Amino acid sequence: MAQLPETLYVSFAEAFDASRRDILAADDDIQAALDAVVDITTATTSAVDIELALLSPTNTAKNATTITVNSTTNLLTAVRAINDYVITNSTSAAADVLADFVNVSVSWTRGQAPFHWCNLSTDAGYDTSTWTCEAT
Repeated sequence: MAQLPETLYVSFAEAFDASRRDILAADDDIQAALDAVVDITTATTSAVDIELALLSPTNTAKNATTITVNSTTNLLTAVRAINDYVITNSTSAAADVLADFVNVSVSWTRGQAPFHWCNLSTDAGYDTSTWTCEAT
């Protein structure tokens, strides 16, 4: 099989980075909405009614996003498939084929491998300690 084109690897890494960043941001956003419901204060007696009507559904949404944030199984499966494809189809003589690909072969849009891509790759079991990764 042919090696994965570097530009395609960059596209995958950046898409997964953006997806993970957006998932984490969604959790923060829903938490802010939940906090707003809890903090409802008005001079009217309807504040309690509003809070009671909105608290449960907003908390349910928060729980759903928290589950999504904490469940990276599907993301990690895809990350493994992408990185394993690179390793399996490499012709590099480097001791760490994937690090060589990430650090030497790939021209990153922002100059370094995306932060969440590096973290997901670490979580998927790859040694990313020698990768040039974004700080955040």
